[in-house]
Amino acid sequence: MGALTAGHPTLPLPSYAYVTNLQNGRTIMVRINDRGPYVNDRVIDLSWRSAKELGYAGHGLARVRVRYAGPAPLTGSDATEQQ
Repeated sequence: MGALTAGHPTLPLPSYAYVTNLQNGRTIMVRINDRGPYVNDRVIDLSWRSAKELGYAGHGLARVRVRYAGPAPLTGSDATEQQ
């Protein structure tokens, strides 16, 4: 919940993706570590922190663009990407 993570139906696990909020242009990199979304026609399920960083936490839904950024390490360490 407090990490920049997401669930996606088809991207490899684990991997990274860029998510852009199309309303305000904010972009973050998230770790895809789960399958989803499981509600309606959503493209991706974001953690609370990811939604907050994109500027729509508390609004429920936002129009976003998702771009694959590459594989994530199996160790769970995101130290390189955080730089």
